[in-house]
Amino acid sequence: MQVAEVVTYLQMRSPEDLVPGTPAPVELAPTPPDQRFRDVQVRVGAPHHWPTTDWSADQWEGYLAGPGLHHGMFVSDGQPVGVLTVQEERHAAEIVSFGLVPEAAGRGLGGHALTLAVRFAWGVHPEVRRVWLHTSSLDHPAALPNYQRRGFEVFHTEHRTRAIRAV
Repeated sequence: MQVAEVVTYLQMRSPEDLVPGTPAPVELAPTPPDQRFRDVQVRVGAPHHWPTTDWSADQWEGYLAGPGLHHGMFVSDGQPVGVLTVQEERHAAEIVSFGLVPEAAGRGLGGHALTLAVRFAWGVHPEVRRVWLHTSSLDHPAALPNYQRRGFEVFHTEHRTRAIRAV
């Protein structure tokens, strides 16, 4: 099935631009990109049609072995509730994946989780001068407003059509 989506690219040019979210009972633990990480990423992405939800074992292996990737898992009450992957680039860090599992949505964790993610991204290398990400209109409706409330600014949007698996 083909769907139309709007992809919005956002950036932050200084760590001082971060507007922290309300503290919440969630923490970020750097984690190896193991099967548990993959399982949580699939749970996060499935409702939003993330391409990773359909990847083969070989695709996962190639992606997770990529240079400059940093992975973390969000934990609340001892349970994994989300994932983070940051790609270290020359003078920049891209938040490649960020999200919470469906049952964690609406619990007030997202703003604080994003605050932790942004701080982590700024810290992946001392020469990072820009943190950026993109979000799709297929992502959770709170995603774009959360990014903007944390201090990200839109620098590009594009409209495109994408094939997704019918549910």
